[in-house]
Amino acid sequence: MHIFTPEHLENLKNLFPNSPMSHHQVMLKKNQSLDAETTLFQILAIEEEFGNLKKKLVYGTKKDLIAYYQIADNNLPTAGTEVNKDFVDTDDPRFSAVRFLLQCRQLSQIMSYTWLDEQSIQTSPQKTQIELVREIFNSYNIIPDTYWLENHNGKLELTSIRSLQLSKKLIDLDIEGEYLIRPEYVSYGSISLSLLLSGQAYYQEGNQWKQIWKSILSTYETIWEYALDVSWDTFYASRVDLSQAGYPARPPYTKVTLGYPSRPSEFSLTQENIQRWAEAHETAQDEHRKFQIKLPFYPERYEDKEQKIETEDWQQKKLKFVAAPYPYIPLSTT
Repeated sequence: MHIFTPEHLENLKNLFPNSPMSHHQVMLKKNQSLDAETTLFQILAIEEEFGNLKKKLVYGTKKDLIAYYQIADNNLPTAGTEVNKDFVDTDDPRFSAVRFLLQCRQLSQIMSYTWLDEQSIQTSPQKTQIELVREIFNSYNIIPDTYWLENHNGKLELTSIRSLQLSKKLIDLDIEGEYLIRPEYVSYGSISLSLLLSGQAYYQEGNQWKQIWKSILSTYETIWEYALDVSWDTFYASRVDLSQAGYPARPPYTKVTLGYPSRPSEFSLTQENIQRWAEAHETAQDEHRKFQIKLPFYPERYEDKEQKIETEDWQQKKLKFVAAPYPYIPLSTT
């Protein structure tokens, strides 16, 4: 079992290619070739019904989901965290380590957002998203009501479907092209959280459907790599290989338990520090070189119209803040 501590993350900043993470090609290209009319996906759709939030786990083909919810074509499948290719390219053996550390940071930040006080949330431009993220984390192990997006001669309708019907329908369809966390997978019990972190969770605002949060894990990772769980009393994530006795090997192959301790008091962690970490940008300097970014991920690099000026830290791939410099904020990793 791997437990990711501050010391562990600090060692990974050396960017050794042998760091303990998946060596699979986890990023699915946004323009990957697939048949949009037959390839199945699932999304989490949250809308208000009769004054209450209603979470729906919706199955459908890529074409139908895009048409019904008016979501971007390149959002299915998702690619997960995107690394600055100028800093390290995908062919570089250090790429996996950089992406892993950026995922660590982004997961820690999304959890920190849920700890903002009500006044900070109400004034945030991401107010609705933060509230929905908190709702999903608090009910991550409750499977939403399930629906199938039916296409009747071009007319799309949501039809409620029970678990036994769903399993039978998936078996009967026998479609090879699918990107689904199946009901028999260990990860199905936390499917709301998986879809949130893979960028496949949406909410309705007026007549529009919007992505709740950008993709941190790719569709590939949430299906084949990771079963997610949450621990309410730890600050560190753990990762264990899954063995499923009595069954042939099937995804996901790793269980990741995210550390998500109770909301800290002002004595343990100030609201100012929570907000500073949650909203920290990845680059070290704004594009017009007017001010320094607080708690950046990448080292400094200056740009003007004629050339890019790389600092020594940039050239040597010395990352900055992969975890918060404050106590209490969890080091959540994949």
